[in-house]
Amino acid sequence: LGFIWLIPAILILIIAAIYVGLVVQFWSQIFIVEDQGIISTIRAAIKFVNSSFKEVILFWLVALVVNIIYTIAIFIVIFVVVLPLGLLAIGIGFANLIAGIIIGVIGFLIIYLAMLAISGYYTAGITSYWTLVYLELKKII
Repeated sequence: LGFIWLIPAILILIIAAIYVGLVVQFWSQIFIVEDQGIISTIRAAIKFVNSSFKEVILFWLVALVVNIIYTIAIFIVIFVVVLPLGLLAIGIGFANLIAGIIIGVIGFLIIYLAMLAISGYYTAGITSYWTLVYLELKKII
């Protein structure tokens, strides 16, 4: 019962983290698009998030859903592709240690590069999304 105060404290921290995350997200967009100084960009981001908070939260929820779907897809790829290949490399390693190590390293590099490319495309897409959100909401304000 003594820890009951933690629930509202955690909720406040989550809300504050979301708010600060949104300000930082729009800070980077305003910094790039508007070509302002750092302090004026931070002020503009806070003003932007405060003035269009409902719309920003809706777009944040869309981005959250996309992030969840992306994370689930990555876990599926890991379990469907990486786990069997890892088990194959271990199995080959039991038969021939050097061959298992070579196959494991090559497989790791291929999977790492593929995940790096996927992550790059995802990051470019989500950054473009937030830039378009900023530009569209800026027209409304």
